[in-house]
Parts: sequence; C-alpha cells; structure tokens
Amino acid sequence: MNPSQIPLIAHLRGNHALEHAAMHLLAQRAPGKYLMARTTPRGFTLYGQVTADAVAQAVQEALTRLQDGQRYLAIHPNCGTNIATAGVLAGFGAFVALETHRSKSRWVRLSQVLWAATLGVLLAQPLGRWIQAWLTTSPQVENARIGKVTSQRQGSFLRHDIEVHWE
Repeated sequence: MNPSQIPLIAHLRGNHALEHAAMHLLAQRAPGKYLMARTTPRGFTLYGQVTADAVAQAVQEALTRLQDGQRYLAIHPNCGTNIATAGVLAGFGAFVALETHRSKSRWVRLSQVLWAATLGVLLAQPLGRWIQAWLTTSPQVENARIGKVTSQRQGSFLRHDIEVHWE
C-alpha cells in the first residue's frame, strides 16, 4: 500500500495544503502581519494578528481554490519543510567537509565547512519545494470540508483552530 493512501497521512497532507493556501491568502490580504501555522491531524492552527472572520473567509476560499485546481497554493516558501531541509543539508554538508579535510588547517576547514553549508542551503530551496509537493502536502482536498473555526487570545497573538473534516 502506498503510504499516501493511508487516511491519516492523506488527511495530514491535505490539511497541510489547506494551511498553506490559507496562509497565502491571508498574507495577500494582511501584508506585513506576522503569521505562523501548524498542521494537526484534525486540521491546523494559525497564530497571528488577524481576525477570526478573516481567517474563516481565507480558509473557505483556500479550500475552494484548491478544489478548483489551484495546486500551487499548496506550496509555501516559509514552510517548516523548507527550513528542515536547509538545516539537514547544511549540517550534512558541514559534517562531510569536516570529515574529509581533517589534515588541513582550521581556517581551510572553516572555509570548506561554510561553502558546504551554503551549498546545502542553496540546494534546499528547490528540494524543499519538491518535498512539499510530493511528500508533505497534497492539494487533493475534494473530500474535505471546513468545520469549526475557533479563536482565542494567546499572549500577544490570536490563536485560530481550524477543523477540517474528511468524508
């Protein structure tokens, strides 16, 4: 069985795509606002200085647009997948550079570690988008519907919990 066909994984990937699509729409409507989100098995949670009504409207539109075939909305440049990919590749590159050049001076090794880490970060940009597209998100949300959107103040942010139901 393909792991992406397991309901829990398929729903997480769909929720992640909806989260990204909503983040794209909210960023367009509230430029300069700090927004952060986290996918959960039941939907996703969004943090930021945006109203509950703005979130509810963006989430419903995100679902509609993904269902209409706007797959590009499922990929987001600030996704944690991109950050994790950059960290892993930079760390691995630095490790390899250190291990392969032990006999050289510290300064030579440092320059090679920096080059390797930088190359890892550069490679992570297209690789992170690819990982999002094929592993961590899925714009196939035809069987999804938005449930309750609840909001509460949490420190200086508003926390918005979005339920996603799958049929």
